[in-house]
Amino acid sequence: LPGPLREDYYLALRASHRNKIKRKLKRGASALPVAVAIVTRPDTATLDEIFALFWQTYEKATTRFEQLNRRFFELMAQCPQSHFIVLRARADGKMVAFMLCFLLDGKAINKFIGIDYRQTQEAFLYFRLWDAAVAWACSAGARVLQSGQTGYSAKLMLEHRLEPLTNWCVHRNRLVHAVYRHVAASVSWATLDSDLALHLAAHPLSARAAGTMPAPH
Repeated sequence: LPGPLREDYYLALRASHRNKIKRKLKRGASALPVAVAIVTRPDTATLDEIFALFWQTYEKATTRFEQLNRRFFELMAQCPQSHFIVLRARADGKMVAFMLCFLLDGKAINKFIGIDYRQTQEAFLYFRLWDAAVAWACSAGARVLQSGQTGYSAKLMLEHRLEPLTNWCVHRNRLVHAVYRHVAASVSWATLDSDLALHLAAHPLSARAAGTMPAPH
């Protein structure tokens, strides 16, 4: 985060991105007015709504990681570091989106989201969740707001900084290890995600930093 205020984040964006995001937020507010709440230690009914939205999002996803159950969110809700950013439709009070963030040592970590995809796309719920997350993180004194993997197209527009991570692993079977090593050599950001491939093609300096193309001689 570039400064202590939500407005600092938007001022730091490129004008083209800032204008696009502002338009989405304005159109979203018109299409589906929502109320924002920061919830800690949600009650049973709220947890039911949270998990229902998470599961809807999980089922829709093309890339899936952990298959979490309701018990996971119940346990996370008991942690003092957990903050649920909740959007509710003003018309009927129904939860339409949430983001589970963790506040740890000045860093806000956006880890899990849930969105009601039955709502109109004009609501732009993902961008409005992010806007609420920025406002909350700034008010909480966070210096960093970190997101996870996937959904790169929207995250690049929001000007997330891509951070390369290296995972080391060894298979106990040497033959299988050799096969995996050969396969891993062909994996890059561009092969993992089509949005990343487009971004790296348009920004060759980022591609070289990620190790996905050779540096010029």
